[in-house]
Amino acid sequence: MFYRKAVNLSSSYYKPNSRFHEFYKDYFFMILHTFFSKWREGQKWQKKVFYDNKKQMLYDKFRKEGYMIGNGPIESACKQIVSHRLRCSGTQWKVEGTSSTAKARIAWLNKNNDWESISSVRAKLPLASRQYLCAHLISKKDTQLSKSSV
Repeated sequence: MFYRKAVNLSSSYYKPNSRFHEFYKDYFFMILHTFFSKWREGQKWQKKVFYDNKKQMLYDKFRKEGYMIGNGPIESACKQIVSHRLRCSGTQWKVEGTSSTAKARIAWLNKNNDWESISSVRAKLPLASRQYLCAHLISKKDTQLSKSSV
């Protein structure tokens, strides 16, 4: 082998029967045992989770019934509601303002015509949110007028 010149193989550290090798051999098997015992525990837990939730994991049935499977639509909704409105540069939000603004954004995205319920909450919103709601109400009315005139 190429390392014979660099390492003295007659040294007691490199003899297979030395105490050094015995210690590390035992240490190695101890690590393997620990790893596999934790792996077995994980397998038992995973089997239990799958067994307990098997009624919720009938994905082919849910797809046939028209349910969305996956997290894509949820991530998209979070992006549209949170990122596009609440994450503007320099904005600071309180919990009340955030929840009210998010509700208004959801109603606007859903093309909800129930703006009276939002406008009753609008007075409690921060100034920037009120301006945002007014701008979208005006643009929505303008688009409705332009569609009706065509």
